[in-house]
Amino acid sequence: MTARATDTAAAGATDWRVVVTLVSAGLVVAFQVGKLAATLPVVAAELGMGAALSGAVLGGFNLVAALTGVLVGVATGRIGTERAVLVGLAVVALGSAAGAAATGPWMLLLSTVVEGTGFVVVAVAAPSLVAGATTAGDRSVALGLWGTYMPGGQAVMILMAPFLVAAAGWRGLWLVNAAVLVAVGVLAHRVLGTHAAGTGRPADGTIRDITTALRAPGPRLLALAFAGYSLQFVAVAGFLPTVYAEQGLDPGTGALLTAAVVLMNVAGNLGAGVLLRRGAPRWLLIAVAAGVMGAAAVGVYAAALPFAASYACALVFSAVGGLLPAAVLAGVPVLAPRPDLVPVTNGLVVQGIGIGMVAGPVTAGALAQWAGGWHATPLVVTTAAALVVVVAFRLRRIEIPPAVDA
Repeated sequence: MTARATDTAAAGATDWRVVVTLVSAGLVVAFQVGKLAATLPVVAAELGMGAALSGAVLGGFNLVAALTGVLVGVATGRIGTERAVLVGLAVVALGSAAGAAATGPWMLLLSTVVEGTGFVVVAVAAPSLVAGATTAGDRSVALGLWGTYMPGGQAVMILMAPFLVAAAGWRGLWLVNAAVLVAVGVLAHRVLGTHAAGTGRPADGTIRDITTALRAPGPRLLALAFAGYSLQFVAVAGFLPTVYAEQGLDPGTGALLTAAVVLMNVAGNLGAGVLLRRGAPRWLLIAVAAGVMGAAAVGVYAAALPFAASYACALVFSAVGGLLPAAVLAGVPVLAPRPDLVPVTNGLVVQGIGIGMVAGPVTAGALAQWAGGWHATPLVVTTAAALVVVVAFRLRRIEIPPAVDA
């Protein structure tokens, strides 16, 4: 956190310039997920990818998060969160530029892993900066705003991608994204600076920090909740352009419909921030979000429903589901074992996101290939939904002690 952000937050004022800059960084990182979802049919046709390999590429962006989120959280605390955000943006830009030169699916998969490396760094570092730049009264709203970066970035890119691809091809789209990432990195450097030198904690404390975070039930449950949520969300929203293309819709219409679905998730995130500020229980928001997502996913893929009803289910799936990210992110500063372990806890949560976003498309894609269609996808989503509801009730036991219930 910059000295200015620290001073303004300590003085009772939220530094919204820092918050907006960080959300902008998150948005352009999330562009990379949106560009894959929007162009997957075109890219798959050119590079010869089937449904399973397409799912692997879509999930490859999050592979690093799934494997190293906690370690990145520790490293972020060591080097400083401002520096981490800048490095993350640069790495994503490098990966996007490399992806433009891919001549086969495995080269594209490798470039998405590079992008994912930068993504996890930004995703781990930025929430700590947002929390540090805000007052206690504004924190849940600001973290709800931060939680919009993924659906917001995906939606913007899904809308823009067909036009950019028509003008410059999908490889040109990858290069445009690299340039935008560099531009936002320059802006972030001006606003955030690189003042913080990190915690200065010795490297031999890494295992101890991770162990402490893992032993605390709160961080584990937050990570599991986000893993289940991200698995549900990407298993449905990530493949909507492909599903709509198979139903005969032109790419522009499919992109518009998918973007509207993803944007509804932004409304849920913002709404959760307001509800949390008014005292809504975190566990209840998580349980409601997961349960509605699981039920709505059945309607999204129900062959007996007319398209309008199926699409309405997709909108509900995304909007109500958006309650969960803000609820989880706002819980990180509250449930972290110690204040200095907030980056580690963020890393654990991001690792949960990555696991879900890798497992979701891979599982859904493989199941679709095996079943000969997307009608089996709700099996994946409803199973994850049930697990998240169980996690939510476990969180309730932590945040509302039995004595309070009596």
